[in-house]
Formats: sequence, structure tokens, C-alpha cells
Amino acid sequence: MQIADSWMYNPYEDVENVHCPICDEECEEVYINRAGDVVGCDVCMSTQDANEWAYEQSENAKAEWEDRKFDEYRDRMLFDSE
Repeated sequence: MQIADSWMYNPYEDVENVHCPICDEECEEVYINRAGDVVGCDVCMSTQDANEWAYEQSENAKAEWEDRKFDEYRDRMLFDSE
């Protein structure tokens, strides 16, 4: 049984108190982007369903567009009245 245990040795098991370089909190996982840069950890980042995120972005875009249309209208009324 000792042979089976030796080939399953994980050198990372000995590392304790790993801290995120972004938030400096103790963490279990670190997230890395394609360029190899650390962007956060399981403490300071969260995940979201892609479809849910896309829907929220489209709703926010609609709201921002309505706000921009109102702001443009208000500005035209203010400047045209002078």
C-alpha cells in the first residue's frame, strides 16, 4: 500500500495559508486570465450564468439608453430656451 500512496503524493498539500494577491484574503482557488495574470480568488470573485449575465446587461443597456434620451431632451430644452 505504500507504493500506491507514494505515486499519489501532492506537493501542494503542504502549502498552508494561501492568500489572494488581489484581496489578501485566505483562499482555496485563484483565478487566472488567459495572459496568466491573477485576477482574483474564490473570496473576492463570483460566477454567474452567462445567459443571466447577458440578459442583465441588455436590461441595463436599455435603461441607460432611456436615461441618455431623457438627458439629451432636457439639455435641448434648456439650451433652446435661452
